[in-house]
Amino acid sequence: MIADWNRQPVFGGKSPLAPRVESHFSRKALSFALKEWSLGKQTAIIEDLVKLSCPVLWVAGEHDARYVTQAKMAIAKLPKGELWIAAKSYHRVPWEKKQAFEGRVVPVLKESSGWEV
Repeated sequence: MIADWNRQPVFGGKSPLAPRVESHFSRKALSFALKEWSLGKQTAIIEDLVKLSCPVLWVAGEHDARYVTQAKMAIAKLPKGELWIAAKSYHRVPWEKKQAFEGRVVPVLKESSGWEV
């Protein structure tokens, strides 16, 4: 089951870097999350993005065509938006490009909240 999920093109045929054991997860909770939080059920917020005054770093993997397209549309609406398309990445950018991801996210968090590592 998990192997089938990971074979989807959006993941580049790569397994997650952290091992996942099916027995560690609730099938009922996963089913609920996939049904209730899917993009098809979410309200379109693209027009509301202009209201955000905080810095936003939008991240997408280079080979995740759907999210790259959405990211480009969204970033055009964000007053303080920055788009990072992670080269040679798919859908799991924080795990595929961990150091580069942290290098991009930490400065945004520091700038917007005074957060310190």
